Amino acid sequence: MDLLGVIKFLITFGICLFIIAPFSTLLYELGHALMALALTSSSVSIQLGQKGRMLKANLGRRLTMCLYMDPGVIFGIYRLLPKPSLSRSQDLGITLGGPLTSLLLVILFSGLGLSLGWADVWKLPAIINLFIALNSGFPWNYPSWQGIQGGFPTDGLQVWHLIRQRPSPG
Repeated sequence: MDLLGVIKFLITFGICLFIIAPFSTLLYELGHALMALALTSSSVSIQLGQKGRMLKANLGRRLTMCLYMDPGVIFGIYRLLPKPSLSRSQDLGITLGGPLTSLLLVILFSGLGLSLGWADVWKLPAIINLFIALNSGFPWNYPSWQGIQGGFPTDGLQVWHLIRQRPSPG
């Protein structure tokens, strides 16, 4: 690989790590948050990153976003405040909100790539969002290296438990 190829790779890697992945993570967490806002009366807090200086923004009465100036933030979490008692369908809808948002972004960027030509500018967001959807959709607990998500069940595992849960009598 020549010097120009190395420079192009480093620039592309930097764009992915510092722009596309954090923005995709934000949209993923917003998918959860919007479902929670639609299905409950609770407020929702989104946190991206866990280190560095924090920027806090109130986006309306029920949505708060905490962004940490943590380079390469690719992990986030949402919380319902206060934690409501959710029905099975509410829990399922909120849990699926993030992965479905990522899959919709994969379809959007793939469609743009196919219609406008498969330039890296369309491939990379599609691949990153596919990774996010698959990573969160696989039924397992996140490993500790995945930041604030470490030890928590993925959305896929939560959906698995919800599907296997027996309906309450009544």
